[in-house]
Amino acid sequence: MGNHDRYVLRFLDNPLYDDPQTSRPLLWTDPPLGGRATLASYGVDVDDRRPLEAIRDDAAEAIPQAHLDWIAALPRLHEADHQIFVHAGLRPGVPLDAQAEDDLIWIRKPFLETEHDWGRLVVHGHTALDFPQLYANRLNLDGGAGYGRPLFPALLLGREAFLLGPGGRTRL
Repeated sequence: MGNHDRYVLRFLDNPLYDDPQTSRPLLWTDPPLGGRATLASYGVDVDDRRPLEAIRDDAAEAIPQAHLDWIAALPRLHEADHQIFVHAGLRPGVPLDAQAEDDLIWIRKPFLETEHDWGRLVVHGHTALDFPQLYANRLNLDGGAGYGRPLFPALLLGREAFLLGPGGRTRL
């Protein structure tokens, strides 16, 4: 689960929800977060002149419960033999089983600046780059798809990472 996924669930509980982890006050329906586009994809009228409560009520009717259940059940962290998959990152110095959800979906600076080795490659996104980047301890696969840039499929072999494209695979 990432921060945008969690926003869907929180919006339905409270359309004025402002996650304290954001760098500035933002509602899910504010342009940078993409909530209006998501709701419009479900056929919800997201006109700015409509009260948020009305938009929320329509969203509660339009979004199938199966979608909400799927989002709510998304893992916050997934462990594989050679990788740890997480939306934003891990808090250095905290065991995997004690990581806070807010860190898993929001953390930036402490994670991005650490050289801590978790024993496996940490694969994450949340911090958009122009192009995916492999570091000694982590792989940032966020190439900015949320900003209209291409999505980058990858092949992971242990700590090796390859981007997949029309010409085959390219080692990062």
